[in-house]
Amino acid sequence: MKFLYDRRYPVTSILLLVTTAVFLSMFIRFGGDYQTGAAIYYSGGVIGEVIQMDPSQLWRLITAIFVHIGLEHFAVNMISLYYLGHLAEDLFGSKAFLALYLLSGIMGNVFVAIYTRCHCGRSFYSPLWTFWDHWCLAFYCSKSLYSSLKPILYELDCGQFDF
Repeated sequence: MKFLYDRRYPVTSILLLVTTAVFLSMFIRFGGDYQTGAAIYYSGGVIGEVIQMDPSQLWRLITAIFVHIGLEHFAVNMISLYYLGHLAEDLFGSKAFLALYLLSGIMGNVFVAIYTRCHCGRSFYSPLWTFWDHWCLAFYCSKSLYSSLKPILYELDCGQFDF
């Protein structure tokens, strides 16, 4: 249990465990079809039109934070959450990090619900994480390292590399 839950970073540990549980449940429930629109929807993904027509579906604004499409998307986000979560809990504290994480996820899902009416999606809050990762890299890395990574981060943030 010590490996799964780090007492120094309780929020990061819990978010990693919950997100992993959701991903594994999608894989177990849907098998190889865990990346389909139906699997995403039944796992708590967002369809803007459904939320707009049926306000009882607002719970999806929270659950979609934990839905990931594909193994690569899941792995990259969990690695990012592990490192950035530790950094954020050190800088802001556990409660503030949890609030930032959930509010950014909910706001991202509100935008998904408004602007992607018929598309089933998971959480999209990269603009807020973009600010966070650029700030952390600029603050903690040398200027030359950050300058060389900036074009790659821009491509990742703009969706040129699809995870």
